Amino acid sequence: MKETALRIASTDDVQLDARLTQTEVTPKGMIVLVHGIASEKEEGGLYTRLAAALADAGFHSLRFDFRGHGQSSGSSVDMTIRGETEDLSAAIACARQHCDAPLGILAASFGTVSTMNYLKEGGEIHTLVLWNPVLDLQHTFTHPQMPWGKALFSEEKRMEMEQTGKLHIGTHAYGRALFDEMASHFPYRVLEGLTVPVLTVHGDRDEITSYDLSMRYGAPNANSETLTLPGVGHGFGTKSGQAVEASVAWFSRWMA
Repeated sequence: MKETALRIASTDDVQLDARLTQTEVTPKGMIVLVHGIASEKEEGGLYTRLAAALADAGFHSLRFDFRGHGQSSGSSVDMTIRGETEDLSAAIACARQHCDAPLGILAASFGTVSTMNYLKEGGEIHTLVLWNPVLDLQHTFTHPQMPWGKALFSEEKRMEMEQTGKLHIGTHAYGRALFDEMASHFPYRVLEGLTVPVLTVHGDRDEITSYDLSMRYGAPNANSETLTLPGVGHGFGTKSGQAVEASVAWFSRWMA
């Protein structure tokens, strides 16, 4: 396995920090790893482990920080769905420059949003894996039905955003433009129209994103499946190894 640090030019002079992980054999495919909101390219170490497992299974992978996150330039306050979609497009273009084998995407949580937007706009991939995806932005954020969202968008937090124009998620601050965009994006509608094989992995105790929505939309065609990780929440907790193993097996199945 070989790891290389990269800088990828996105739009508006944004520089994305990335890591290219290469297998030691002829690659079966290239997998782009897309992180969630208020996170970064390692996803708390999960993507680091996944990249190594993919390399062992014969895959190259590319993981990167969205603008305003990790070691990429820009500010999270200026982050938008449009901007993240452009970042993803730039990352995929870079991945294709390093490998012409079939392309797959694995997206976690909010990374699903830019991924669905990329596919809606004509992006082509071979297969897709989703981890605890954000499929309905209103359900998760602006009209929250989950415990995390209800706390995030409490009356106090809404007043704060009205006064300051931004809202904090973890250590990151996000601007009003991001939340205004959410009214016009519907990831689940894009997902239910996909024809590529999709694996959706979700813990049935997730307090942030909806397990029920994943079960409803997560297998959009006959070549797709959902995988329930019982008893764990967002990020998979003690069963993260199962998510990694199932994802590597899925890519091996559809990209061999």
